[in-house]
Amino acid sequence: MAGLLQDSYWFSNAADGYEIGQSLRFRGAANLTANNSFSLENNVCYSFWAKLPAATSSSLFRGAGEFPSTLMVTSDGQFEMINGQASAAGNFTGRFRDPSAWYHVFTNQIYNNRVQLYINGVFVSQVGYNVSSGDVTTAPTVIGTVPIGAATQSDCYLAEFHRIGNNSTLLPTDFGEYDAQGVWVPKKYTGTHGTNGFYLDFADPNNIGKDRSGNGNDFTATGFELTDTSSNSYDWMLDSPTSNFATINPIETQWLSGVSSGSILNANLTSDTSPTGINRLTHYPQPGQKLYMEYYVTTSASGLYYVGFVPQDFPVGIGGYLGSATSRGVGFYYDGNTYYNTSIVGTNASWTTSDVVQLAYDVDTGKTWQGVNGTWFNSGDPATGANPTYTLPSSPQNWQFAFNEYGNSTTAGMNLGQLPLRHTVPNGFTTLSTRQQPSATIPNPSDHFEVITDTGANILTAAQSKF
Repeated sequence: MAGLLQDSYWFSNAADGYEIGQSLRFRGAANLTANNSFSLENNVCYSFWAKLPAATSSSLFRGAGEFPSTLMVTSDGQFEMINGQASAAGNFTGRFRDPSAWYHVFTNQIYNNRVQLYINGVFVSQVGYNVSSGDVTTAPTVIGTVPIGAATQSDCYLAEFHRIGNNSTLLPTDFGEYDAQGVWVPKKYTGTHGTNGFYLDFADPNNIGKDRSGNGNDFTATGFELTDTSSNSYDWMLDSPTSNFATINPIETQWLSGVSSGSILNANLTSDTSPTGINRLTHYPQPGQKLYMEYYVTTSASGLYYVGFVPQDFPVGIGGYLGSATSRGVGFYYDGNTYYNTSIVGTNASWTTSDVVQLAYDVDTGKTWQGVNGTWFNSGDPATGANPTYTLPSSPQNWQFAFNEYGNSTTAGMNLGQLPLRHTVPNGFTTLSTRQQPSATIPNPSDHFEVITDTGANILTAAQSKF
């Protein structure tokens, strides 16, 4: 199924220059509920972009006026439609388990017949259904957590959410297209939405449920933090399909000693591990980059937490304390000590749960700087390259951000810029997002890796003409 493997990890710009500048994070019981009731319609299309967690079920929306009513993604990455009484109506084929990717989700629901699912412009499968007397038609449209039980809570990011009613001609290509690199990217929708349709762009955190279609089908927000921009719980995100930020990588974390992926919380931005584990990120630093991130500990009963770096080939399954109990890692510890390869290689001021720790990393030189609450240690200056806290060894060369914590009551997180940063990014440095990625050496892999079919002696000529 070509195309399903091509996700927004590589996005820099949409094909026609169309940018999506934000998304809304859905956590726990948070949802948007329609203020208006919608009547039954024969054909209903939904189009939206979703960044999904790993190994955590999430409710995406419950429609009103069509059946089945609720679209979910299960803990193993399978999309599922259920009816209003919460009994399964059908599972779509395929698994979508990349926590770094933004997926374009398009559904076409044909009344009393079938629901078709497309991901990134590619048809996945369809499920059939029949309306029964027990189906619920009067419940309001809900985006995010559907109030039919804890199992349907959400833990994801959503962006660019459309509903179009009584229209059987729409296709995913009305909302997305392939760019020159063969990646499915957003495209501005120029059609109408129908009387019961809506378009939520989440552009204004002060009016997050505003319908931009012109129909006035606004939504009421419940359970979001949309006022305190200094809070780690702030849910209005700069992470989007055209600027994809790094998060904690639950795929690498879930096999660490004593750690399950269920310990990665808040749409993969915080970690609560027990007894100990090393968390890494979904995006790797690239040559030429100068990167900045912030780290924080919200709660800790044991007082043990660390942030630093590990090589990109650091084995999955290795626990222990970053840099001190594990070889090859570099850890900046809460007590001020810097560890490398189990030895103390530097000492600075200590920090605690009320502090914001800053990290800056020059990939080419290996220089790293650590600071707390706006002050760099040792009078360091990442902008000029002066007084780094520690310089990473040149072998191995490819290092990535990492952090870990110890104890049942320790929760820590990171911010790569998808949330408002608490301190100023040093001059010449950027956050870790696809918008800041260097240009790829091979922008379109299909130019070099593709199956060529022909017959007999013609196969060589066909291959040579392609490449």
